[in-house]
Amino acid sequence: MCDPIYPAPPIIKILLLFFFNYSLYGMIPFNISRSNSIMIMGYLKANTGNPKTEIEIEEFVKLKYFKEYGAIQKRLKEQELAGNIIRKGDSYLITPRGSLLITAFGEITDLFKMKNNFAKINTPP
Repeated sequence: MCDPIYPAPPIIKILLLFFFNYSLYGMIPFNISRSNSIMIMGYLKANTGNPKTEIEIEEFVKLKYFKEYGAIQKRLKEQELAGNIIRKGDSYLITPRGSLLITAFGEITDLFKMKNNFAKINTPP
């Protein structure tokens, strides 16, 4: 029986709550934990009254995010576990699944007319 105030069946309420929480997590803590903008602002706040140059900020981000946090290693492991890339010795290759996913992301990014479409990077061999 449906609640008179909230006439949706319980499964709908559960699904709505799940997707609301999932979306909230995806937008806030997940993105903040990887955001260079947040890292830069945190660095500048920690150095309030002590101006930092662009070079100092860039060096801080490189040190904290790429070296200490190990961002590249974590993302490679994450994508390997997801089946999007495979490791061959000391190198990595994209899998058919990863290729399909990145192609879809590239098209979605184009739909939103994003200036930087990193899913469609053209690099020399």
